[in-house]
This record gives sequence, structure tokens and C-alpha cells, in this order.
Amino acid sequence: MRLEDPIQEVKRLKRCINDVVSVVALSAMWAGSEPSQVVRTLIDVLLGVLDLDLVYALLKDANGEPLIEMVRVSSVWEVAPQPQELGAVLHKWLGDNPQEWPSVVQKPFRERDISIVPLRLGLHYEFGLIVAGSQRTDFPQQTERLILNVASNQAAIELQEARILREQKNIAHELERQVAERTHCIV
Repeated sequence: MRLEDPIQEVKRLKRCINDVVSVVALSAMWAGSEPSQVVRTLIDVLLGVLDLDLVYALLKDANGEPLIEMVRVSSVWEVAPQPQELGAVLHKWLGDNPQEWPSVVQKPFRERDISIVPLRLGLHYEFGLIVAGSQRTDFPQQTERLILNVASNQAAIELQEARILREQKNIAHELERQVAERTHCIV
């Protein structure tokens, strides 16, 4: 592979490194956050950093049921799609089995050609998914794919930590209740 413009390539790589560092730094900001805040922040960061046209998120609860659906779009959309509308279209495009999802899907949506990248949150889709979309025909480029993968991995780690923290709080609350109940019986 021959580089056409080494100066532009260096600039591109510097931007990529800065973007990856920004995404990795999100974990410090997310510490102790609710899952919805993690996903909301992730969507906003990806939309801005990668200059995307849309980002969709589906967050699942501990039982695998849909908990939150969100979508954010760029200014190219006069009317933003509703999360449920976009979720139904994405389900039709991707299918039921996350292991069989294509790495990129290029389809028309609302009279626009769009390329989307579906990303599982968690190894087995246990936390949900993020879908990044752009009208650019060359989306995703290699550096964008890297940033998307790092971002989804960071979010999955934080969502796992949030789930563990919530379970620990529930256990502590239950223990306190049992101690109070037993103490009340003794008195």
C-alpha cells in the first residue's frame, strides 16, 4: 500500500489516536453511573467524534428484556426517527441472531442510503446493541471501526460494573432488612 500524502496520513492517525483516547477516558466519567447515562453519553460521543448521521441504542435489563431504546441523529434529518421505528427496521435488516449480523449493512432508510454498523454490547449481546450509521458510502473506515469497537467494549464493561453494583446494593438492602426484622423480633 502506497501512501498518497504522508502528511495527511499522519494527521488522520493523530485524530484517530485522540478519538480512541477520548473514548477510553469515558470509563472514568461513567464510574457509578446508571446504565441509561452510560448509553446516552456513548451515543452523544460517537455522534460527535465520528460525525455520524445516526446512532441507535437498545439497552437490555438483566433478564434480556428491552429496557431503553434511544436514537440520536445529526442535523441532516428534518424529523428524527422514533427509536421504535428504527429498532423495527434494524431488526428486519439484522435478524434475530447477533452472531450472524453482518459487519456493515447498506440499505435505504427514509429515502436516504445509509451504511450501518451494528455492535453488540457484551460478548453475547447481553446488554443490548449500538448501531452507528452514516450516509457516506465509505463508512466505516478502518479507524472508525476501531473507535466503534473500543467504544462498545468500554460501554459493555461499564454496563457490567453497573449491573454488579446494583446487585450488590440489592443484597445489602436485603441483609439490612433481615437484620432489622430479626432485631425487631428479639426486642
